[in-house]
Amino acid sequence: MKYHIFIPSGNPTALVVDGLYDNDERKKINDEIMLKHNFVEQVGFLDKNFHLVMAGDEQCLNAIRCAGYYYAKKLNLDEVTIKNCGKSFICYKFGNYVGVKSNIKVDIETIDEDLTKVKLDGITHLVYENDMFGFDEEYMKNFAFKKLKDQNLISEAASGVMVFYKNTLLPVVFVRDINTLFYESACGSGSLACALVEFNKTKQDLSLEIKQPSGENLNISIDNYSNGYCNYTIYGKIGEYIV
Repeated sequence: MKYHIFIPSGNPTALVVDGLYDNDERKKINDEIMLKHNFVEQVGFLDKNFHLVMAGDEQCLNAIRCAGYYYAKKLNLDEVTIKNCGKSFICYKFGNYVGVKSNIKVDIETIDEDLTKVKLDGITHLVYENDMFGFDEEYMKNFAFKKLKDQNLISEAASGVMVFYKNTLLPVVFVRDINTLFYESACGSGSLACALVEFNKTKQDLSLEIKQPSGENLNISIDNYSNGYCNYTIYGKIGEYIV
């Protein structure tokens, strides 16, 4: 079993790069890596055909960026296409920055004045637009898990609560099959969900820089809205951790 650890916008991600394994093996390897490297927040599995599967079978944009970085660097390419959750994602690398381009259905439901549900491919987020800065990690995790239970989302493969205020993100993500609840250092899909909520207010093209808990930024652009779909690009820095 061969793996690398990447730090996309501050979100420690392990990628096992010698195959996808089966569900039971993925969970076992996930637990082994997280026990050995307790700072790792998620584990993905990558094969030679550019397929990426997460340990919990969720969609993860930061892991997709890591997979793009790994293959672009290994093969000396500027652009590669990574497949995850049945979709293809164009990844482009410039230096230690990697962007992802794809399209998505704008599937948004307003629950309350400050709470919006955003359904993405492979993960659903609740975007909570309010100031919750200053609370500790355990409080945030308990708050988020209650929100997810209230909206019947914990039965989904992956779900999260994205506290979003003044272009700053506080993300908590629950992954059902591996039973993890993380207050994450950064979240790509959560940043996209927040950008989609902002986009949905006007349906006008937008570019947004979202500050992550790590202190780093993720940049999202949304455009070409048509028939309920839009294109998006999300990019940011990727670091490497020497295993």
